[in-house]
Amino acid sequence: MVLTGIALCWGATPVSAAENAPVGWESAALDLQKAHAITQGEGVTVAVLDSGINPDHPALKGRVTKVGPDFYDSDGLTTGDQGYGVHGTAMVSDVLKVAPKAKIITTRVINDSHDEKIERSETGVSPIAEGIDFAVENGANVISLSLGGGVINELRGDELAAAARAVPKGVTLLAAPGNSGDEDNEGNYPAART
Repeated sequence: MVLTGIALCWGATPVSAAENAPVGWESAALDLQKAHAITQGEGVTVAVLDSGINPDHPALKGRVTKVGPDFYDSDGLTTGDQGYGVHGTAMVSDVLKVAPKAKIITTRVINDSHDEKIERSETGVSPIAEGIDFAVENGANVISLSLGGGVINELRGDELAAAARAVPKGVTLLAAPGNSGDEDNEGNYPAART
């Protein structure tokens, strides 16, 4: 199985939401105007597994179909707390810029710190593995994992097993291949898994 970080080119933000969104290089790089003429993500369910979200954020309000459980609850933070869902909110917003008509489900599997340590639940299962299973159980066609880091021996079998259960069901997994251009920018896992 190969988990590859790739860019999606389906959809764009409706005009009302686009007015509130900052213009970035991504829109031009993905040629979203042309992509929008083909599709805006209709009929696609995207699960964003990240640091949680702020469902009242203007870019997300009323646009998230389902917010799942907090699988990363070891830090005691909840929705509305400072440091909760900053990155996740940004990632859902980005998905909606690309695919504004997609159904969005989300669940918290990491926190917003830059600590690459992944906490395990009380059952000993990785929050990432639990999140992947949740996404599949809730009809995700695409699972966005904007996370990564470390080396292959830091991945646990339960994370790989969850991904292996998703792929045969036709679910596309997207994972961050690296986000450290100012450093060595070595391939991050799980995207670098071959």
